[in-house]
Amino acid sequence: MDDTSLYIDLGESIFLVSGCSHAGIVNIKKHGEKIFGKRVSHIIGGLHLLNAKEERINFTIENLADTELYLGHCTGENVINKFMENYGERVKRIYSSFELKVIP
Repeated sequence: MDDTSLYIDLGESIFLVSGCSHAGIVNIKKHGEKIFGKRVSHIIGGLHLLNAKEERINFTIENLADTELYLGHCTGENVINKFMENYGERVKRIYSSFELKVIP
């Protein structure tokens, strides 16, 4: 599958950088947690939900409840808005030239 992710070890948790999440962001998150033995606390990237069915969108929202999210690209504006409705300030919209300092 054409998918690449980067896991950054923050010490107590993991920061996940995902391109387009073709494998499913919940699967990618669980994979990183299995490898590192700690939770993914932050995710930045696209979630590949732009044209997803409502069931998949809701499943993803429910399974990222404990995660700080920086969303853009193929997530879709409507889906980003749903995440924001559910999780408020823990969700940020990313864009070209967006900068974020990740400090372990």
